[in-house]
Amino acid sequence: VGFAAGRAPEGMRFRALRAMTPAQLEVTWTPCGGEADRTVCLEARDYHLNGSAVLPSVSSPAACVRFVVREDPPPFFVAGLSQTATAVFTIGRMGRFALHAADDNCADEVGIAVAAGSEPLPVDAVLSGGVRHPPAVGREGCVATTSEVTWAPSYKHGGYRKTLCFEARDRPDGCAAGGTGHAVQHCVEVAVRRCVYAVQSQQQLQHVAGIYGLDWMRVWSVNPQVLHPDYLPYSEEGREVMVGHLMSMDSRRETAGSLAQRMGMGLDQLLDLNFGLDMEAPLALGQEVCVVPNSCRGMAKTIQGTIEYQDPGSVAEGVADGTFLPAPGAPEMPGAK
Repeated sequence: VGFAAGRAPEGMRFRALRAMTPAQLEVTWTPCGGEADRTVCLEARDYHLNGSAVLPSVSSPAACVRFVVREDPPPFFVAGLSQTATAVFTIGRMGRFALHAADDNCADEVGIAVAAGSEPLPVDAVLSGGVRHPPAVGREGCVATTSEVTWAPSYKHGGYRKTLCFEARDRPDGCAAGGTGHAVQHCVEVAVRRCVYAVQSQQQLQHVAGIYGLDWMRVWSVNPQVLHPDYLPYSEEGREVMVGHLMSMDSRRETAGSLAQRMGMGLDQLLDLNFGLDMEAPLALGQEVCVVPNSCRGMAKTIQGTIEYQDPGSVAEGVADGTFLPAPGAPEMPGAK
């Protein structure tokens, strides 16, 4: 038994799966943009052998099939799997978050990329190529893709906070190249914890302090859980230490420069600890800043005090070189000038 088809749309394919009764015919077609509904009529024919020749004998009445063409649905990010509101990373530790997209059109290929106009991925962050797989059990869609963002923030990324947007775009299989397909976006707020460092294997406080240009004493002073400065146990989960004090600003009059001066810090050091800190604009009320005060170079009073500086270039009250300053009414230390 064979089959004969009437006029068919371009790209429609016919393949006989079985010639003996009951005969089977497979019809495949991928409509492209602008295609309308089509009706195709087929008839079955049986064939008889006449010596070495095969002659048609009887045909069936035509059976017509109407192919309904629907609009190609756009892909979508899978709720519950990709709806990460904020992805939080820690300096020194590899972190990741996944993006899951699906499409109801089984002939589509879905790709995930950074959306046009989005903040770029931070330095050293990687968006993996999508892996096609069946949809998760109980989830919508016929085809699905998963990509993953991985990143180990550098020591200068503390306080990083940006919104990254990603695009899931379908690429219909079998249609002419050059189409853009459909796209949807999903945005994730990416943040790096401020003042926190994940210790690596074999690292000690001296190593961590050296990364930030600090001395080990100041790092040890903000980590009371570390009982000995020369021994810092490492675990596979990643031991965390503080590399400074997390300070909440309570004045709108302070700038990054004045804060660095008050804390006795270099401005570069303050910027290394606080990604993207504006050097000119006043710090916002309640804004969190990571600081590492230097008791030898910092100001002797807080911003709430009434100190008047004789030398505008000095860092501490009355001195610029860290000379000991006795508290009011306290006796001078021997040798202090």
